[in-house]
Amino acid sequence: MTVKELIMEVGFDDLLPYLKEIIVGHFDNIYAFREAYDILRDMQPNPEFVGKVWIEQEENWISIQSLDADFWENELAKELVLPQNATLSKEEIAAHCIYDITFYGFSPAERIENFWKSHAPIQSKIERRKSIIQELTVPGSSFMYKDLAYLLEVEYGTQYDYHSIVNGQGNRLAYITASMTKYQQLDISRYNNAIVCIRVLLNTR
Repeated sequence: MTVKELIMEVGFDDLLPYLKEIIVGHFDNIYAFREAYDILRDMQPNPEFVGKVWIEQEENWISIQSLDADFWENELAKELVLPQNATLSKEEIAAHCIYDITFYGFSPAERIENFWKSHAPIQSKIERRKSIIQELTVPGSSFMYKDLAYLLEVEYGTQYDYHSIVNGQGNRLAYITASMTKYQQLDISRYNNAIVCIRVLLNTR
């Protein structure tokens, strides 16, 4: 069975309990794993790529090898190799596979971006916030610099990027709403303000 075939056989809500066991303490990112899952289901594996994913199991310990440093089309084409007498469910294996695939980011674009970031000089907190303000005040945006200048002084801030991966089905805003309300467990006690930026990509064809 390939990684693609496994993901097509398993629902995200069914693998979610196993994923939560892996990402304890980072439940605010569950929505991003769901987005990655939906991207992978809609993506075609590279038909010319040949590779294997080695899975090891010892009691409560699971290891996935060769699934965190390649293009997603290649990852999907890899054959799963399970140990003899494996007791892992498809849902548990899928949870570990998605966790490993998203090591460098929750989308193919993020994977490339984060790879280059890892080889670039580290930005200071102020530099990162200046970059965010610049991104949010591009021509055509309803934000102006004066609206966001306070971000340079806030004590604690976090950025979450939600994407609507509907694959031709459903409502885009409903997908994002589910990401926020069902697939993200966020402690808002540390926040007293929020900025929401909605970008719509129009299909010009």
